[in-house]
Amino acid sequence: MKTILISELRKLALGIAIVAGTFIGNNESVSPFYNNKTKTSVGINIGAYNTYSPGSKFYGINLSVVSNHDSTSEFYGLDLAMYSENKGTISGAQINIGNESSGTTNGVRMGIVGNNSRFSDVNTVNGLEAGLLNLANAGRYSTVNGIQLGIVNLSKHDHAVQLGLVNYSNCGKGLQLGILNALTRPDSTQNMQLGLNYNFE
Repeated sequence: MKTILISELRKLALGIAIVAGTFIGNNESVSPFYNNKTKTSVGINIGAYNTYSPGSKFYGINLSVVSNHDSTSEFYGLDLAMYSENKGTISGAQINIGNESSGTTNGVRMGIVGNNSRFSDVNTVNGLEAGLLNLANAGRYSTVNGIQLGIVNLSKHDHAVQLGLVNYSNCGKGLQLGILNALTRPDSTQNMQLGLNYNFE
C-alpha cells in the first residue's frame, strides 16, 4: 500500500511539473506545439518549438524539437532538444544534437554533432563544451573558460583545456592536447605543435 501511494504521488508530482512548465508563463502560445515563455515559470516545458522571450526566467527542464533562448532570457536547468539556439544565459546543461550560440552557458554545452558560434560577436562557455565540432573562432569575443572536447576545437579568447584531434585558439591561455595544435598569443606570435601545446603567459 505504501509503495503504491509513493508511486501515485510521484506521478502526480510529474504531472504537476509538466502542466506548470508547459502551460504557465506563456504568451500567444499553442501548447504543446509552440510555447512562448514570457514570465518567470518553473517545471517541465514540453513542446515542438519552445522559445524563451527576452526578460523571461525558467527553472526546470526543456524537452523540445527546437528551443530558442532570446537575449536577456535566463534558463536554469536542463535544455534537451534536437536543436537549440541561445542568445541569453543558460545555467545548467544544454544537451542537444546541435547548438548555435551567441549567449552564455554556465555549466555544460553539449552538441552531439557540434556547437557553433562562428557567426556571433559574443559567446561564452564557463564549464564544458563538448561535441564533434566546436566552432567558435569567428566570434570577436568568443570565450571558453574550462574544457573544450571534440574532434575539432576552435575558439577565440579562451582560458581552457582543448582536447581533440585539431585544436586552435586565438589569443588563448591554456593547454592543448591533440594531433595538431595551434594558438596565437596575445602578442600575435603563433605557436603550432604536434601532441601537446600550451601558453600560460
